[in-house]
Amino acid sequence: MVEHASPIRRQQTPTESEQYAGEAVQLEREREAIAALKTILEPNLGTDIVSLGMVRNLRIVEDYVSVRLYIGAHQTELESKVVQVL
Repeated sequence: MVEHASPIRRQQTPTESEQYAGEAVQLEREREAIAALKTILEPNLGTDIVSLGMVRNLRIVEDYVSVRLYIGAHQTELESKVVQVL
């Protein structure tokens, strides 16, 4: 009987060291994003938007960054600043 190769490749599970390296890279990316966001100050209060709790749900997947901003109608300029730093 002849064996045929499956057209669907099984995804290899990463080794423990590869998982650790991937997690370390992910944590470093999150730290960099948070550090960048801390450079943005809320103009009326003079405090960074991270410390004020205006940044929530930070997610980084490959080269994409997703973040939820909690800003008021008078703070819309902060959105463009976030896009610039990330």
